[in-house]
Amino acid sequence: MEQYFDFLLSLPLFTGLAQEELKHLLLCCNAHIETLNETTLIWWNKHPKDITYLTIVLEGQMRMFHEDWRGNRMQLGMMSKGYFFNDNIFYQMREEMPFICEIQAGSKLLSLENTKLLRPCTKSCPFHWEHLRNTLVALLEQQVGMFLKIECLSQRTTREKTIALLTFYAARMRCRKFTLPMSRQEMADELSVDRTGLSKELALMQQEGLIRYHRNQIELLG
Repeated sequence: MEQYFDFLLSLPLFTGLAQEELKHLLLCCNAHIETLNETTLIWWNKHPKDITYLTIVLEGQMRMFHEDWRGNRMQLGMMSKGYFFNDNIFYQMREEMPFICEIQAGSKLLSLENTKLLRPCTKSCPFHWEHLRNTLVALLEQQVGMFLKIECLSQRTTREKTIALLTFYAARMRCRKFTLPMSRQEMADELSVDRTGLSKELALMQQEGLIRYHRNQIELLG
């Protein structure tokens, strides 16, 4: 686990912690790493009886989506290296919307026990409270990302949704030319549109001089 210490200390969750403090925090929270040998689906539709976790993606990628009774999927988010989630939050929301998480084969996940995180040890170590503050700030930042997601989905047409998504990534990368971190199908799921219709719209936008693209390489021109 120590091989990931430098990476973990670079994350907002552990801002302000020294390496020894991080090591102690991970030990207190019974942290463990899990490697998935095959693509795995997790259904958050039943609250487990055992302990739930704060999970951090160390390697690989995860996709969160909702699937309706006809099998249509709406992608809710993509989680790459450094992203974290608290499964207890999703269990509490399960009656509002059942979530499914798809984890790529080869992904490595670091999990920390919720009960240990939310109830620091009797020594009241300062870095426990620092971590709790960091977690709150990081959750608020992720909420901003969700608002941007809602903005994309609230657009009426496939073109308007596509422009909103591309504008978001251009702003994040601070550059009009960037690599979109998703396939066409994942992009269609992200926008809740048909993949064929999305591909046609991208081609039309390129013909009209609004964008230039090759595979996942996108450049905004208009």
